[in-house]
Amino acid sequence: MANADGVNLAPFRSILVVQNYGVDHGAAGNGVLIVHQDGTQCEFGFICHEMGHGLGLQHSWAANPDKEYRDGWDVMSFATTTFQFPISFRGTQGVAIVGLNARNLEALNTVPPGRSWSPIQADFSEQITLDPLNQPAIGNHGFLVAKIPPNATRLVRSNNTSYTIEFHRKAGWDQAIPNDTVTIHEVRANGVSYLQPVVGGQFTTGQQFLTPDPKVFMQVASINSNLGNGVPAYMGFAGRQPSKRRLQCPCIFH
Repeated sequence: MANADGVNLAPFRSILVVQNYGVDHGAAGNGVLIVHQDGTQCEFGFICHEMGHGLGLQHSWAANPDKEYRDGWDVMSFATTTFQFPISFRGTQGVAIVGLNARNLEALNTVPPGRSWSPIQADFSEQITLDPLNQPAIGNHGFLVAKIPPNATRLVRSNNTSYTIEFHRKAGWDQAIPNDTVTIHEVRANGVSYLQPVVGGQFTTGQQFLTPDPKVFMQVASINSNLGNGVPAYMGFAGRQPSKRRLQCPCIFH
């Protein structure tokens, strides 16, 4: 149809087709995605999800047990567990949802330079600040993502797994989430992200997370809803004496 109308699609990386009558929707192969609609409805969340596939993104998962479509903080899990809110556009109605998690933003090279943090040496102990992931203009324009790579400990993680930490503020694309919170994802060697520790996983003030061996410890110190920032308090290599080691350096996420 595009060729018949004189539109050359060859220069485009992927194609998203939106129809105003019901047939079917989903991936049609060869980078083509089809969304069916009626004249008054527009599935914003679904369209964004399928556009993600068009850009090469996979579905996101939750861990323990591993379940596909179970990361409620990421559009690539639409719509089983994602937080949705009503939206309208040019006379149509539908639902929109959360944005992308840190792994998927990194895959699209959309994390601005200088706004992703990783430890500079193994067996680290650090204090850092995180701004809201999907609202980069909010906060102090500091880090949006904290990333713990496999070599963050002297004993390198043999399965090549990384961990990402991100802060979500209840506003913008995250307006439907239950509260301001911190989320942690395991990014495995296959590039797929897994929400920790289970479906619905989130970390609020006082809560902590400990990776499998070699252990890295993270804890949320506080979340300031007025300023729109969250604060995981201690983060570092746990070692053989995690309680002593983790108290040496607070890790603050705003």
